[in-house]
Amino acid sequence: MTFKDCYNLTEFTLLGLIDESKLNIPVGVLLIFAYVIIFLGNFTIIALFSADSHLHTPMYIFLFNLSIIDIASASNILPKLFNLLLKKNNMISFAGCIAQMYFFLSLVVTELMLLTAMAYDRYVAICHPLNYVVIMSFKNCAGFSIASWVVGFSDIIQYAIIISKMSFRADRPIDHFFCDVSPLLMIACSDISMVEMLNYIQGAFVAFPTFLLILV
Repeated sequence: MTFKDCYNLTEFTLLGLIDESKLNIPVGVLLIFAYVIIFLGNFTIIALFSADSHLHTPMYIFLFNLSIIDIASASNILPKLFNLLLKKNNMISFAGCIAQMYFFLSLVVTELMLLTAMAYDRYVAICHPLNYVVIMSFKNCAGFSIASWVVGFSDIIQYAIIISKMSFRADRPIDHFFCDVSPLLMIACSDISMVEMLNYIQGAFVAFPTFLLILV
């Protein structure tokens, strides 16, 4: 690799989901059907929670947030994938790629935080049933939910900033059907040690602690 192969690109090429082009339309239609099911199912939970105050309990508060995450995650990735499969348009702008990566990672971290809060909710319900109403009040559950979103979306900003300043090889596509950190680093020309260090930090302070708390 030479320096002339490296550019501040304005767009990337995505390899896609499958190699057989004749399967693009069937797979695309199947994914559209799956997206509609995901959207309608989660939207129903959101609508019921919003309409009925009796559902404003810890379990449904967390399910409400998880439903938003499911819709946001699917909407972040699937529309571009539909375009890739059905219209065979595998180009994505640099800004769009960074935004897709940022929202994908942010939603993953937010979901991890929410699942940890749900595990804590079940722990309190089983081990401290007499104090459950006080500990897991609506106010506290709302606080857990808000904190999960804040941590999720603020924690990943550093990834987006660092990667947005990197140079990439113009002759290599992203070996994936959406923009994720690992495929992007595979075509990077810039030093990736900072991103790798952030990966270790994320694992040590976010992924492993949340997994451990859920397990406990």
